[in-house]
Amino acid sequence: MKKKQGAASFYIVAFSTLILTVIAISFATIIMSEVSRTIDADLSQSAYDSALVGIEDAKLAILNYRSCVNQGHVIGTGEPTGSGKPSCSEIIWYMENPDCNMVGHILGRIPKDVRSTSSASATAEVPVQENTTGSNNMEQAYTCVKIEMDLSDYRGTLTSEHRTRIIPIATSIPSDTNNIKSVRISWHSDTDESDLNYNNFLPSQGTVFPRLLESQTATPPTIKIQLVQTAQYFNMSGFDHTSGDKTNRGSLTLVPVNTPMLSEGKIVETDHRYYDSGNNIITNQSAVNFLTSNNKDIVNLPVAVHCDGNAGLEYVCSASIELPRPIDTLERGIATERNPNTFMFVVSLPYGRPDTDFALEICKTDQVCNPAGIGGTASGTGVRMSSQISIDSTGRANDLYRRVVTRVEGMDVYSPVADYELQLTGTDDESLLKNLTSIVEQ
Repeated sequence: MKKKQGAASFYIVAFSTLILTVIAISFATIIMSEVSRTIDADLSQSAYDSALVGIEDAKLAILNYRSCVNQGHVIGTGEPTGSGKPSCSEIIWYMENPDCNMVGHILGRIPKDVRSTSSASATAEVPVQENTTGSNNMEQAYTCVKIEMDLSDYRGTLTSEHRTRIIPIATSIPSDTNNIKSVRISWHSDTDESDLNYNNFLPSQGTVFPRLLESQTATPPTIKIQLVQTAQYFNMSGFDHTSGDKTNRGSLTLVPVNTPMLSEGKIVETDHRYYDSGNNIITNQSAVNFLTSNNKDIVNLPVAVHCDGNAGLEYVCSASIELPRPIDTLERGIATERNPNTFMFVVSLPYGRPDTDFALEICKTDQVCNPAGIGGTASGTGVRMSSQISIDSTGRANDLYRRVVTRVEGMDVYSPVADYELQLTGTDDESLLKNLTSIVEQ
């Protein structure tokens, strides 16, 4: 009997010990896993911070480059060598011959004789100071920062707080500005069909612009795009009318719909008044276009844009718009040249909601940009723009890397952009009518 009791006690102790051991090992594993996750999260955040430092240094490099260009400096001959602070001609050379180390070279933080193609490129990184004491226990650094000055599109975000974006168009090749024939705008990058809600407008009365139902939001949102342009010579009065097939200003409101509707293009007077151009292409011959939008003798309606959340493209909605030529005040009887210093688009949310991403592309062939949107096969020749600059930065902390890609506005500081608008109101006898003169220096 005592032997049986002893055996039972042994088994109880053994199983208890085994259970406690399993529990202890489980707790130890959980603790080690949490510690590892904490370390990885800390390293990931540190690598991300290092990449952000690369972004900020890239902005400084761009400012140095722009300063040198504005001072009239030109690119140097031959690859820079030696050490010390780079000259303006060398800074321009680095920007024209980009590699992973270009930012470090421009800011004088990487020796001139170290190029990304050399064997020493592995060590050509810029350390990041972790704190004010100068320690760098995590070995933080940014390892590669690339700057792209010429992009195929302009991208931005519209929100209820920032519902308007002014986009001055600067082309990589100045002569391309005069050859631009069309613009393609794409918006709403969320391709989840369940998130789309088109039928929430109050019925229009006559030609009244449709308004949203109370406490509802149209998704994708309605977008308004405005064209502002001039010829080399222009008058302010040219912004208020259309002259034949030319205009200096145009405005279109693009309203998403979930069906192609009428492919031949008609006015719809049921739920809300839309004009459907068919295939999301708006030409100068369409009933509603940039030319007619500046004509005070006709009624302009919102344009229906067929949006497809299942197309698999980057944006749900996309529309292509043919651009008219600007008004030449001298009427010289020659092809009107567009002034590259006064050519811009204004994109806005007329209802102020919901927030949306958008992309703008310009094309220079006789065909309009393919309305299929970003990711679709292009039918027009795209024009590369310098209106934005892309910065691609890779940061490191120990052996963990993080990469950040962002865009910054790339326009020259001397580019004219409207900051304010002037409005005069008065009685029917136009007692507050004024003549205003604007002088633009070139």
